[in-house]
Order: sequence, then C-alpha cells, then structure tokens
Amino acid sequence: MRRCSSVTSFERVYALFLQSAYHSKRDKIRPTSFIQCSRCSQTCRHRRNLIYRPWCWLGGSRRSLGTVRTLQLGRSSVECFCLISCVLSGFSLSPPPEEHPIPAGKRIVRQIQGRYTQQYLARSKMKFFQGGQFKNKDIRLDAKVVIITGANAGIGKEAAIECAKRGARVYMGCRDPGRMEKARQEILDKSGSQNVFGLELDLASFESIRSFVKTFLSMERRLHVLINNAGVMACPKAYTKEGFEMHFGTNHLGHFLLTNLLLDVLKRSAPSRIVTVSSLGHKWGRINKDDINAEKDYREWDAYMQSKLCNILFSRHLAKRLRGTGVNTYALHPGAINTELMRHLNPCIRTMAKPLFWVFFKTPKSGSQTTLYCAMEPSIASHTGLYYSDCKLKEPEPHAQDDSMAEWLWNLSERLTGLSH
Repeated sequence: MRRCSSVTSFERVYALFLQSAYHSKRDKIRPTSFIQCSRCSQTCRHRRNLIYRPWCWLGGSRRSLGTVRTLQLGRSSVECFCLISCVLSGFSLSPPPEEHPIPAGKRIVRQIQGRYTQQYLARSKMKFFQGGQFKNKDIRLDAKVVIITGANAGIGKEAAIECAKRGARVYMGCRDPGRMEKARQEILDKSGSQNVFGLELDLASFESIRSFVKTFLSMERRLHVLINNAGVMACPKAYTKEGFEMHFGTNHLGHFLLTNLLLDVLKRSAPSRIVTVSSLGHKWGRINKDDINAEKDYREWDAYMQSKLCNILFSRHLAKRLRGTGVNTYALHPGAINTELMRHLNPCIRTMAKPLFWVFFKTPKSGSQTTLYCAMEPSIASHTGLYYSDCKLKEPEPHAQDDSMAEWLWNLSERLTGLSH
C-alpha cells in the first residue's frame, strides 16, 4: 500500500478518531485505503470508491446519520481524513500539476466539486459547536455608553462591532495603542458608526487603570454597560507592576479595581450592567489562600483557573453589594474560542491542533454571543449575580457559589488594590 507523504501522523490519528466515532460493518473508514490525495496527488493501487459518513458528523444532524454518501473527484475518491485535513488547512481540493496532466474537463469538475465542499464545510462549520446565538436583532443601544476591555481582538472586538452597529458609544480599553487604533478603524468600517473611541488601559498596572477612569470620566457622564473582557491565559510566570501574579493581577484585580472606580457613574446611569467574562475553567479552579500570588508553586493552568473562579465570586458578591441600585452583574463562559488568548500555548501543539481548533472551537463572533446576551437581553434585566453559557442561565460549580469565600476574596482584593483606605 502506498502511503501519501503529505499525511502526517496527526492526521492518521484524526482519521482513527472518525473511524471510532462512526464505525459500522458496512461503512468503515479505512485510513490507508484512500485513492488520491488532493493535496499531493499521489495515488494508491486500489481504485475504488470509498463510502463513509463524516458528513453526518460534520453537519451535526442526527437525522442524516442514515445517509451514506460517496464523494468523487473524477473517477477516484478522496479518503475522508485526507479531504478534511486539506480543507481545514485551507488547501484547494483541486490537485496541483501532475506528471500526467489531467484533461481540462475533469480538472474543472474537480475544482467545482472542491469549491462546493469548502462552501459546504464553511456553512455547516460545526453549528453544533458554535453554541447559542443572541438572536434579538431589534434591541438598540442608541445614546448608551459601553466600555469593553480587550476590544482590539477576539470576542471583545466582535462585541464592540455589534454594540456600535446598534448605536452605542463604545470605548475600547486596550494595552497596545497601535493595535487598538488598527482595530478601532476596522470596527468603524464594519459597524458604520463613528462613535468608537480608544483609550489606553493596561490591567496589569493600577496606575494605568486609574488614568483610564480619569480620562473616561472627563469625556462621559454616563456608563450603561461595562464589559470586563480582557485577560491572559496560561502565560509564563510573570508579575504585574504592583508585583501580583499575572493571571490573578490582570484577570481579577485589574477588573476589580476598574469596576469599583466606575461604580458611581454606573449607579447614576442605572439601569446598567456589569458583564464579566469568566470561563468553564473555574470548575477546576481552587483559591489557594496560603499562596494566592503563586510565589511558592506556579502552574500556569492552575493560576488561570483560579483567576476565572475569582471572576465568578467577584460578580456574585458585587451583586449583593449593589442590590437595589439598578446595577446588575453577570458572569459568563464564552466557550472554547480560537483567539489570540491561546498565544502562550506550545507552538507545536497549536500547529498540530489547528484543524481541531477550526472544527471544534467557536469563532470569535460566536464566542461573543453570550457577552452580548448578558449586556442587552431584556428578559434577564432583573437577574443579577448569575452565571451564563451559550446564552442560557447555567449553574456554576458549588465552590463558585461559596459566599464566605467570595467575601474573603472581596476583602483581600480591597486591601491589595488600596480601596479599603
């Protein structure tokens, strides 16, 4: 059996995964029985049509599980994992020039079928994995003021685009002025709004946070929605300017200080909302009271999950303090999203897992839907201190509902940020 040299061991494992997911006596996915790889055009000896069912899995439709389809390019068929890897990697399904040129007619047919396959995958790109969508298109944010931290990329940028489209005055809080301005121009172009402003904000610096608030309050007297979106994930050991571990200092303390400094204007603008982006990772997070700054033992994922647990406890306790003021708080899990947040992951892992990111992870636009839901949905206007995922109310883990721990964390955070004086 001649193997395709362009098929990596990762792709063979990926094919075996599909085989285990859709194994049957009649339709068996055989990773070694492909006829032609559309990426490198090498062929095997057995020319036969390969019947398989990955389309059912890709489409996420249980109704189509009984459908058996054969994909043909000319007279030969493409092995499923070879097809998927080519499409997910952005390669055209039409093969490159070969030693024996293919007749023009057959080549055109292959190109058309290749485009159709890519369009099919793009349309059906894991609607199942894209999660809940905020479908209320009638809500307007005219004359509303919105602050979004980390709005220069990922779900923050998508949320800024949508809020600007709906008429809001959007303030971007970003660390890098150059990237912020580039993203602001893109948001202006896509939203058609002229009310998008950028202010420098480094959540790893209390001085920068105070400067941001001072500048904002000199420009606006109202604030209706504060979206605490920015954060870091699994970064190497580092500390903020005040000496706090980067995850704890940026993801929690930075937003804690920012929110508290803006509480007065939020109360004056009531009804208003505070939306804090947490993560499903809080499930495995534990607050280490003896080493919350990770000075004795640092593990990047433990530090990240601890900070996400802090986000939920913060939102929960803040809701109690703001009861009766007209300011509501919301914490959420946006989903697994293919964004720059994963820039600190091992480069080899990122490269190998790229096809899986494309398939299983949400797009930034889909990832922003729960944020937009918490920021605008009228039906949850009376809710506060709760946790959401996929545009639905979810129950967080029991240790994320520990009120005594939430109060301890609040008191500690007040002391560390200097708000208790």
